[in-house]
Amino acid sequence: MITEAWLKERELAKAPPKPKDDDGNQPKIIDTGLTPEQEVFIAGLIETPIRDLAQYGYVPTPPSEADVAKASAAMAMSQGWEKCDRCEQRFQVFPDRRLEDGSHTSGGSLNGIELVRLTATAWPSGAIILDVLVQPQGAILDLNSRYSGVFPQDMANAQPWDGFEEPIAAPIPGNVTAVRSSQLKIVSSPAAARELLFALITPDTLLIGHGLENDLNATRIIHPKIIDTVLLYPTRGGLPSRMGLKVLASTHLNRKIQVDDGTGQGHDSAEDARASGELVRVKVREKWISMQAKGWRLKDGEFVAPP
Repeated sequence: MITEAWLKERELAKAPPKPKDDDGNQPKIIDTGLTPEQEVFIAGLIETPIRDLAQYGYVPTPPSEADVAKASAAMAMSQGWEKCDRCEQRFQVFPDRRLEDGSHTSGGSLNGIELVRLTATAWPSGAIILDVLVQPQGAILDLNSRYSGVFPQDMANAQPWDGFEEPIAAPIPGNVTAVRSSQLKIVSSPAAARELLFALITPDTLLIGHGLENDLNATRIIHPKIIDTVLLYPTRGGLPSRMGLKVLASTHLNRKIQVDDGTGQGHDSAEDARASGELVRVKVREKWISMQAKGWRLKDGEFVAPP
């Protein structure tokens, strides 16, 4: 053996072996055996009703005119004092800045949130059909970039929204979703973002997500048909305890999401939306298997009930 070949052989011998692709470490590919239209039909059978969950932050019905008037009067009397929905800390909001010291708020730090980005993906394909930055109603104090994936320069440099773009296909399972916040357009208010979403859905559209009460409340939407993976995968004790999306994705999809890769970019909202959608597809597959055991079948692409 010549010297060069021997050195190369020694280097390979010292190098740690490359891990083999193990099916147990690969993201699960969910195959329901159904077409997208058929999956939508089955998904309609596993909706998660929220009519009795108002105490957990869900809003199942619109407030009455009397309730709205009462709340408006209370806000006027409170002189801007509010209670954070998340941490229950009391704070005061000023119309602009307090003259004495330039503060936007007083009363200490809070854990409250406001909408700064709205992302919607198609189901079951996972393609991005709407992804837009949102100028919030109040002054921005902290974009919470680690979790929102939105940074000050994104908001400052974003161009105004100028129309829907072609859907962006979902990545292959296991591939990292590209963070797109620096490429996004911006709309002037949460109400404007909501109108864009309304252009894509109807009252019969199933809205899918994880912890949907947060999304719906942030966008001020009351929707009759939802599948919330918090409710679809309940904990043993039920609400208010809940399973995190990251844990559910790891357990049922063998996928790692919301991974801090050290770049400081924050995780991508589209990744969360797709993970929720795939978790629903797991339940769709289980539901269809159960229906088949009871005698349901497909004929010419249509569901046929048992005789």
